[in-house]
Amino acid sequence: MDPNDAPDPEPDGDPTDRAARTAVAADVLLLARRATDDPDPRVRAVAIASLVRIAPRRTSAPVWRRVVADLDPRVRRRAAEVAPRLGRAAASTVLVDLLHDADAWVAEAAAYAIGEHPA
Repeated sequence: MDPNDAPDPEPDGDPTDRAARTAVAADVLLLARRATDDPDPRVRAVAIASLVRIAPRRTSAPVWRRVVADLDPRVRRRAAEVAPRLGRAAASTVLVDLLHDADAWVAEAAAYAIGEHPA
């Protein structure tokens, strides 16, 4: 979705606030694309971490669920590390699956993330 196509929830609001909301929406969309499509796994790893930190869960969780299946273990590990920010319901099942990842660092990050979730 192009941020210019999204309806402005407050079309009569302060122009500075509207511009800021548009910029953030554009950043979120760019991060989502980078997290899934960038050819460099280091960029994908940083992008998913940033996306989970700044975007609403309804936006970041679906992208996160795709990224945890990335072919590069560095990306999967970073996704596991930021999983607690998504909440227990969004990440628990996937994290349990990552405990069996072929890469030991991914499995360790998943175990740590499970421990970070509040009971």
